[in-house]
Amino acid sequence: MSLVLADASPSEAVVDGADLLPFQREITKELLARDGFCVLAEGLGASAVIAALVAVDDALSKTHVLGEPPMVTLIVGASEHAKVSVKERMTALFPRAAPPLEFTADYAGDKRKKFYDAGCVAFVTTRIASVDLLSGRLDAKRVRGIIVCSAHRTNETSGEGFVVRLFREGNRKGYVRAISDRPGDLTRGFNSVERCLKALMLTRVHLWPRFHLRVKDDLDARPPEVIELRQPMSENVLKIQEAIVSVMDSCMAELKKSRYIDTSDLTLESGLFKSFDLILQRQLDKVWHIAPRRVKQIVYDLKTLRLLADALLKYDSVTFLKYLQALRASESRESMWMFTEASHAIFEYAKKRVYLLKRKAAAAQPKGLGAKRPLPPQITETDLIPILEPMPKWTLMEEILDEIDEERRQGGELLAVADSETVQGATLIVCKEEHVARQLEYCIRYGTPALMNAHWVDYLFSRGGKNVAAQVTKRQTGWRGAGRGGGRGSGRGGGRGAAQKPQRVYSKLERIQARMEGREIDEDPGPAKDGKSDENKLLAAAAAEAKKTLVAAKKAEDADKKMKATKAAKELDIKIEMKAEEDAAASDDEVIVVGDTRTRSTVKRDTDNMYVYAHERKLNLLNRIQPSFVVMYDPDASFIRELEVYQATRPDVPVKVYFLVYDTSLEEQKYLSSIKRESAAFENLIRTKQHMAVPAEQEGWTDSENPLPLSLPSSTARHRIEESQEASTRKGGRSLTIRSSLEVIVDMREFMSALPCVLHSAGFKVRPTTLEVGDYILSPDMCVERKAIPDLIQSFASGRLIAQVEAMCKHYKTPILLIEFDGSKAFALHAEADLPRFVGQQHLITKICMLITRFRKLRLIWSRSMHMTAEIFAELKRLEPEPSLETAQRIGVPDADGDVHKLVKDNLNDAAVDLLRRLPGITDGNYRRVIARVESIEKMCDLREDELADILGDARQAKTLHTFLHAPFPKEFMF
Repeated sequence: MSLVLADASPSEAVVDGADLLPFQREITKELLARDGFCVLAEGLGASAVIAALVAVDDALSKTHVLGEPPMVTLIVGASEHAKVSVKERMTALFPRAAPPLEFTADYAGDKRKKFYDAGCVAFVTTRIASVDLLSGRLDAKRVRGIIVCSAHRTNETSGEGFVVRLFREGNRKGYVRAISDRPGDLTRGFNSVERCLKALMLTRVHLWPRFHLRVKDDLDARPPEVIELRQPMSENVLKIQEAIVSVMDSCMAELKKSRYIDTSDLTLESGLFKSFDLILQRQLDKVWHIAPRRVKQIVYDLKTLRLLADALLKYDSVTFLKYLQALRASESRESMWMFTEASHAIFEYAKKRVYLLKRKAAAAQPKGLGAKRPLPPQITETDLIPILEPMPKWTLMEEILDEIDEERRQGGELLAVADSETVQGATLIVCKEEHVARQLEYCIRYGTPALMNAHWVDYLFSRGGKNVAAQVTKRQTGWRGAGRGGGRGSGRGGGRGAAQKPQRVYSKLERIQARMEGREIDEDPGPAKDGKSDENKLLAAAAAEAKKTLVAAKKAEDADKKMKATKAAKELDIKIEMKAEEDAAASDDEVIVVGDTRTRSTVKRDTDNMYVYAHERKLNLLNRIQPSFVVMYDPDASFIRELEVYQATRPDVPVKVYFLVYDTSLEEQKYLSSIKRESAAFENLIRTKQHMAVPAEQEGWTDSENPLPLSLPSSTARHRIEESQEASTRKGGRSLTIRSSLEVIVDMREFMSALPCVLHSAGFKVRPTTLEVGDYILSPDMCVERKAIPDLIQSFASGRLIAQVEAMCKHYKTPILLIEFDGSKAFALHAEADLPRFVGQQHLITKICMLITRFRKLRLIWSRSMHMTAEIFAELKRLEPEPSLETAQRIGVPDADGDVHKLVKDNLNDAAVDLLRRLPGITDGNYRRVIARVESIEKMCDLREDELADILGDARQAKTLHTFLHAPFPKEFMF
């Protein structure tokens, strides 16, 4: 069955006229010819393919037939980086096409409807798209098609799957084109590809790996010139890496003994990736409440060690030491890896990379006749020697930049001799993360020694130099204070007027904060007895010296600025203050900012033609700056492919790439493993495609006038609704037929969750609106406030839940609090081992009990998952009337007179009820009896004690209330 969505000529003309690579053009035409799910290798230009699809729809919108309504194209699932990249690619490849719009929460519904009526191509969130399709603001028949970005995240309960299902219910002739560049995510779990295709209502999958013959021919025709430089690591870094690997091996060996985790993929190679943490967490989620604490802690420790291995080759030596000290302060008692022998080596060698403590020996004993046996040397002084070991790649990168500058100079001379108009491009330095890019900028501009010195000064200040110096001074003076008249006392008492400083006891929070900051707290003000205090004294002295240097430099600089500004003011007749501000703004480029420390330095290199780029931004920077030299500081397979695509599109402009990698390091192993994992993922997808059995009715598109019904997800709630179509019963002497279509009014904010999607797939008619009270309205009298466990904890902490429950109890007869758990996790609030022996008032269980006691009208429902919630809603609505959308919208909203609409027609005076419940003798168990039998508070005051006892059912409470109402008021308080 062929699927032709538009005329071939206009579509092919748009695609053929763009500067796309041949394989990108073939991918685009393949998606235009047939709906499908396209999986590309990361870095092959998914944004260019999406831009081509958008340009085709834009051209079709401009050539639509008169009399037909304008069509709308929706792009869902795109991240912020993908939106920017697609718009840039459209500007470069399709300058005549209009870039797609972007609908966010800032666009009101009426404003979006105007764009829909005029026809457009727009990025929309799944929440906006689903709400507009359900509310009728956007007619599904006017949607030309949907482009799904990052389609590997699509499943039956995802927002993308919900939008596709709503679209297919009203339009079977539009297209659905899905694109993803994450093949590894499609191989995790069972039948991941089949589940994605089923949710997208597609039957075809197109695979484009790097080893595809068409891709290989296009990219290998003119590859960039690559120079691979392998940088050896220092001895200390090698020792730290060996210790980290040793600890990870020990943790994995312990984890393999557990019966709660599948140990088939439990290898050191897999432990280097973030997905390893997710796999372990997913396996433990369902048994988290019964898993031993030791197993949980090992999982946390493996994550910490993975981050530590990454930090070793990303952070400089000083920052890495600070990171280690922060870990010691926050995890020293809980973690298990810190108690291993290898962990001590990590801390020891990390400190050696920053500074050393050198001890001096006393002078040698005299020798000669009559000399006694020499005594062992006495340690008299210790020196702090800063080592400040830089990152090995920094020196190599500076050498590369010097080589590039020399090559530029020689190239410029040759171009000048040849009288060529060719312009040399910029130099691009690429790393993975933003903080590394900031460090590289400082390193290139000011040099490695200046940057390391700035980090060292910040480390000294972070160790609490001021506080430690004060403690050292007090210890040296023996806590002596000043005597009368400012003289210093002496002797045991410290002199006249001197007072002994009392010993301070620090709290646990203060101790943790001091340890995280690197400060040492000693409750004993006596003299130091160990080498640790000597080290703190030396660090404090170094911090004080660094501070003096910074202050002196700042004063000299301010004086110089003032002198220059004064001279300029006399010559040019301008204000001194304005000139000083301009000089200060101009000199900001000579400041290295590390933490809270600003260190002045001298510019060593001109960086006008250099760009430092963090690849995590996902910007299309290559096409923007068009570099001639690229320095890859961090190895990244996706950016290497981006370089190959960039060189293939510009074969006449050579690009020289310097590829930097640490020799025999975890960085190199992780890079090679990532390439191997991607190739294995594509091989797995190819085998899956060969043996995959997809039913034909799963295809959402059809050109038939009487199409078969869509294959909707199976659901227990849907089965119950279908079974109840012919059910009937007798009630009140009349026949009552149970409905086959159930309506639920859903608050707009709830579309951030997946429950509206589950309700729709279960057969409910979901009607979105803005509700002031509750999240779901099941009937005119039934309101539901849904809380997931994290939201429940946060609502209790902020007090928001109390106000929400109070509003539901005030406006509805049956208020319900639904506590919903994650279906993939354990159905338990807490693990049994985590429960305290005595539950306090701040515990979650205590708060829930107090909430139920406070609001007797409230009903509490526990749900294991969203699918179970759908079943509960179906049972609750079995005999209930359908809710009114107009009425639900007015609940809790004041009208023009200030009155609030209420569904509970109790004719009660709320102020009088609140006053009644505060009276002595009135409790939550008897105040309803008073309301039912007494007309007003005035009538209650006229009742006798025995009549009150008959109403309340307790003579003691009646006596308390009667005494309070009839007790005389003291006359002395009347004036």
